[in-house]
Amino acid sequence: MTQIIVELILLIVKSLFPMIKAESKDTMEESKQQPQLKKTLQDRIRRAGWVPFILVAVTLLPASGCGTHSIYIPDGEPVRLRQDVDDVKVWVMTDEGPKPAKMDLPEGWYCLPDTTE
Repeated sequence: MTQIIVELILLIVKSLFPMIKAESKDTMEESKQQPQLKKTLQDRIRRAGWVPFILVAVTLLPASGCGTHSIYIPDGEPVRLRQDVDDVKVWVMTDEGPKPAKMDLPEGWYCLPDTTE
């Protein structure tokens, strides 16, 4: 009797597994902008009084010899990889559309956003 129950459970799981796997595909979408949340968080930071403290700390940090040099890169500008990046999840364009894949990105490759919709 136990053998029959186990076989029935295995049969059900084997029949449901392809459907579950088909429904669990990787997807992509653009994030929704949240201007009200951004304003609320900015107001909370201003009220906390941390801004003057952070400004003083940032001003004194280069004088202590611990500063770093940062370069702002505007959104959408291409960048060149400085080191290898392994097992990156990427979208590969096929005849059927974008498909999820993994690949290694070698040092020296350029990365840039897809500006098409």
